[in-house]
Amino acid sequence: MAIYQPSKDVLLAAVNAQNSLAVKMTDIIWSTPKDIRGTEKETLTNRNTQIKITADGVTGSTWSGKKNVFYNRMKVEDLLVLIGDTLAIGPSNETLYAAIPGLNQRYGFVLEEADLQDADIEWNGDKTEGTVRVVAHPESIGWVGQATFKVVKGDESLVSAVTTNVLTGLKYPNGQMGSETVTAVIAEVYSYPYNFTKYRDTLLAYTPGILSGQPLTDMVNMLKYITGTAWVATTSASYGLAGAEVISVGLNDPVTMPTNAKYKYVLALKLPVTCTTIVGTLYLQFNDLDDPSEV
Repeated sequence: MAIYQPSKDVLLAAVNAQNSLAVKMTDIIWSTPKDIRGTEKETLTNRNTQIKITADGVTGSTWSGKKNVFYNRMKVEDLLVLIGDTLAIGPSNETLYAAIPGLNQRYGFVLEEADLQDADIEWNGDKTEGTVRVVAHPESIGWVGQATFKVVKGDESLVSAVTTNVLTGLKYPNGQMGSETVTAVIAEVYSYPYNFTKYRDTLLAYTPGILSGQPLTDMVNMLKYITGTAWVATTSASYGLAGAEVISVGLNDPVTMPTNAKYKYVLALKLPVTCTTIVGTLYLQFNDLDDPSEV
């Protein structure tokens, strides 16, 4: 048998190759393998295992009948020679079954739980080393025997560690999760491409707080001019700015804010809850004005 291919595939391929056949896996069923070590059959065949393949009663099979096949199952103890006496296993694995995906990935095996009996991994207190007794399952098609391996701390396997792979989604810039239905324009995305440098002095003069009066009117006019959107100084659900709050104004920090690093300044404007067409916080980005006298 082979270590790096599924046992049934190797076994059927050998049957086909040595008999010039083209039997498919769907044409037959397999019996439970029989350990014939120490018997007359082993002496006669020089093989350690007997298994029966049957085509009778298999739906869709173009074959009939049954046949005994004799072959050698891989001995677990032979792994001590092939790969050494030490297995690298991720420390989150407490049992041999839990470690199988990582072992397959690290060593190229195609082990299944049906091949081995489960066993506890005997870790030391720090989970840096230990031992594990590997025993072939009596009904394994590919393996017989047993051996004790030393265990050292190895990489964790994503296959075994990532058990939840249906996620809630990434967050949109407004804090909504990707699994949620977005029902309005996201303010953070809406404001990202706009350059408010034309109003640099006016914007820097704002202070944190709720907009009202002339500051509200000025903000509406700036937004209308730069974005081309019909902003209004009311509580209208459609781009109504009344009740908006200046959260901060000053130097840009693209690490902590969803802004473009090419801008020096940013004014963060939290939209009012009455505005439902667009929700979240506008980040109005701007730079210093060019000095026309500068060469």
